Amino acid sequence: MMINLTSYWKIQNIIVIGLIMLINACGNPIEESSKSNKHTAHGESAEVEIEKGDHGGRLLTQNDFTLELSIFETGVPPEFRAWASFKDEPLNPSEIDLKISLIRLGGGVDKIKFKPLDDMLRGDTVVYEPHSFIVNIYALHNGIKYNWQYDNFEGRTKIEPAVAKALDINTEIAKPRVLHQTINVFGKIMPNNERVNHISARFAGVIKSVSVSMGEVISKGKILASIESNGSLKRYTIKAPISGVVTQRNANVGEQAGTQNLFTITDNNSVWVDLSIFLKDQRYVKVGASVSFLTTNNDQIFEGKIALINVLAETNQTIIA
Repeated sequence: MMINLTSYWKIQNIIVIGLIMLINACGNPIEESSKSNKHTAHGESAEVEIEKGDHGGRLLTQNDFTLELSIFETGVPPEFRAWASFKDEPLNPSEIDLKISLIRLGGGVDKIKFKPLDDMLRGDTVVYEPHSFIVNIYALHNGIKYNWQYDNFEGRTKIEPAVAKALDINTEIAKPRVLHQTINVFGKIMPNNERVNHISARFAGVIKSVSVSMGEVISKGKILASIESNGSLKRYTIKAPISGVVTQRNANVGEQAGTQNLFTITDNNSVWVDLSIFLKDQRYVKVGASVSFLTTNNDQIFEGKIALINVLAETNQTIIA
């Protein structure tokens, strides 16, 4: 019998962006992009050169205050670095209070603060991939606030609604999902010991009749045998206490019935399946995990759940679940 044993791994915080066409696989979006889109009076997109600073970063200017912003990732995880100047004169980074928020697809927001490092300001958060977000910048110098916002869409492409409809393209944000991993194991069907009855004579005597055969399916209350008591010489009958299959018969006419087991009845509507799990797969097997199994002589698939796991290994280096 082949058993399919399914365990569950929960993966959280998965965001499906839908259709993403990778134009530039990775890298520094701020330093790579030398152009950005600007809409003309007719609504068409025109490419505008992005002004770069001495460190290769994007230059942002308001009045006499200038900020150069770059993503640095040489030998370190990607991080923001910034340099400030006023009237073209470099400023001491300790004079600047700088904060950035990155708005990602799905509404997630990364908030980054900066601390002085040598002649620059260094972000305190790793800028993880994809580097595709709306950048909001807040700077404070000498009591004056400066704000900028720009789109930094690495690896994004815009599909017009009409095109998406024609190609049947849909996007959605996924919630946490349960991923299934299935392992194949072998096992055997065992009776449920709580549904097995062993029947013996109430009083010692001679078996006068036997009404059932080995393997016969019987109902509760069916007469199994009649016995003549040695003491009273009166006959009495033995009846089936449960419905099920006669899986053992140790009674024949003329034999003496004493304390021995005469019949065993097994209710096969409730059975156990003992699964042999290799030790390498033990970590995937948990109590409550779903199981589907197919018997060797039946095409029907049965379902169940892991109820118990034996902590002791068998001689063949498996455990029983």
